[in-house]
Amino acid sequence: MRYRLALAAVALLAWFGKPTAADVAVADVSGPCGLPNTGVNLSEGPTNWANFVRPVGRVSVVTIFVDFPDVPATEATTTDFANLVPGGPNWFAASSYGRLTMDVTPVHRWFRMPQPSSAYNFQRGLTFSLHRAYITDAVRAADAAVDFRGFQLLHIIPNRAAAAISFSPTFLAPAGAGVSADGREFRQVVTFGQDMWNWGFKVLNHESGHTFSLPDLYSFASGGGGHPFVGGWDLMGLISGPAPDYFAWHKWKLGWLDDAQLRCVSTPGTTQVTVNPLSTTGGVKAVVVRTSTNVAFVAEVRTRAGNDSAICDTGVLVYQVDSGINSGSGPVRVVDAHPTTSLCGNALNDAAFDLGTGEVATYDNTTAGVRIELLSKSASSDYTLRVTRR
Repeated sequence: MRYRLALAAVALLAWFGKPTAADVAVADVSGPCGLPNTGVNLSEGPTNWANFVRPVGRVSVVTIFVDFPDVPATEATTTDFANLVPGGPNWFAASSYGRLTMDVTPVHRWFRMPQPSSAYNFQRGLTFSLHRAYITDAVRAADAAVDFRGFQLLHIIPNRAAAAISFSPTFLAPAGAGVSADGREFRQVVTFGQDMWNWGFKVLNHESGHTFSLPDLYSFASGGGGHPFVGGWDLMGLISGPAPDYFAWHKWKLGWLDDAQLRCVSTPGTTQVTVNPLSTTGGVKAVVVRTSTNVAFVAEVRTRAGNDSAICDTGVLVYQVDSGINSGSGPVRVVDAHPTTSLCGNALNDAAFDLGTGEVATYDNTTAGVRIELLSKSASSDYTLRVTRR
């Protein structure tokens, strides 16, 4: 069975081999909006696409299913597992405005792993080498039946009884440290765990985000369960968040938004611009105010539509991007327009600025020298902003 779907990507972590100098792109993304790649883990600067999957056009994925000698599969088929997959690529279709198509080919049979499920230590003690060993064993188990040539990404799904394979980390490796099969080196692999049954298809979206170079936006410091930085505003943070579509910054970084769809402010002065909702195709999607070498403030419009159909708060979302901060340490931080209140279980879920009674219509950061004022809102939720860079 083959799914042809449109893509853009909790298991909660990505494991990496040691980066080399070649893994870091040193040039800015084009124009004054760009921030440099500082070499931190999954920098919010530009991506060196030699080391990640470029999510534009067609991306081909092969999915294999594994069970274990200590907990063999009791499911007659792999269909229920494979049925979790289509929603993820469809989510990406909407997020990428159709710029990404993912071809997912599930191989519908169980491949027996040589080690018991507990041998791979799929807990927080999982290491790069153990993760690589798990992937190597899975590929070797399937190699006689699967031709891996022609696929860019590999997904591995365990049987449901394998409780030891608890979460779904992404494997990212530098050249030469991946897992090879049929002349193809897989350096980006999503290994699903039992949390897929809680999070559903959005595990694929979050983990694929890592294969595209996106960082984790939740806090590693709180054991992976804290969301003090972005709340539920981006899938790379809280998977179950009410507004999980990728930030405009991420869409631009991935090639889903063109340079002309961002208005860049990097010198002192005042700019007036109309910003269209992120969920719609075309138009200006964000204003970017660059305030220092590694830092920019972004304003975008979020509405109850598309991937954000369950959004708790609508309006203009403002956030800071710092390309010098590691994944899991807050490289993106949402500005809370309503710091004393919360919605949908997180203090940041009502963070949007807006016009009207009880709303906050101006963001003024005197330290950074940034002022963003909401002037008007159209019937289609286009917001006209006045942006001042001091």
